[in-house]
Amino acid sequence: MPEGFDEQQLQEKLSGPGWGRSERAADRPLPDFEQIRHELATNRRTILQLLWEEYRAAHPERAYSYTSF
Repeated sequence: MPEGFDEQQLQEKLSGPGWGRSERAADRPLPDFEQIRHELATNRRTILQLLWEEYRAAHPERAYSYTSF
């Protein structure tokens, strides 16, 4: 390994910049985590599954799966 190179610099040289990141993930809208926390804290009948379904309905093609949500 060349002197002064760290692991990340070596990976970027071998794989190109942005290695290990999914380009699709960067295009996906993030859920509003503050709103999710608030809904779960204030309404005992609200479940995460329901909040994910609402998120999925708002972003049908780019939403995260339930396990990633």
